[in-house]
Amino acid sequence: MGMNNVFYRGRGFLDGKYDDLRPGLRMNIIGNPGVDKANPRPANAWGHIIEISEKYNDAGALTFSWEIFMLCGDPAKAAHGTYFAGYDPTKVSAIGAPDNIDFDSKGNLWIATDGMPNALRDGTTSGPNDGLYGVPTAGAERGNLKQLFAGVTGCEVAALYVTNDDQTVFLSIQHPGEGGTIAKPTSTFPNAKKDGVARPTVVAVYRKDAKPIGS
Repeated sequence: MGMNNVFYRGRGFLDGKYDDLRPGLRMNIIGNPGVDKANPRPANAWGHIIEISEKYNDAGALTFSWEIFMLCGDPAKAAHGTYFAGYDPTKVSAIGAPDNIDFDSKGNLWIATDGMPNALRDGTTSGPNDGLYGVPTAGAERGNLKQLFAGVTGCEVAALYVTNDDQTVFLSIQHPGEGGTIAKPTSTFPNAKKDGVARPTVVAVYRKDAKPIGS
């Protein structure tokens, strides 16, 4: 999510701060807060997730506690400084640029990414396509992040919705084939023909045996 987008959604909590700054400067200031407890890495190209717990587990509470749940990146690269809620990082999937989230009925967290090819870039080689990831938030498997779905070239997995029965997740595939042209497309999704035109699409992911996704 762009920093100006963050600003407009949260401006009610900022007491007028940054209102008089031009958007470019405002985005630079908000997007580069420096190192602190909530942003522990000085060069955070990969993103992270903070877990908020309302007092007494009451959604109407006026106070809460928080902790770092996940420091994203490639756990195989020590320089990324990843953290997955204390889970063994050698057993999880690499992830970058978490964007949208949802929870299933068991409290598992589902994460859609936007920008992973750049976030996990290795030199001149792009990182993997954006995708969908699931991770338990409680119990012995807390932090065990696994990838369920990979998007097509050039897309972001822009939004997600897990159904109440946990059997289906709907995903918005936005701008597939970004960076290509009509003459030289990088993707023609969802059109299988090579001469097709890529289009934004909503897809449904489910198991053929009707069991909950991720199980």
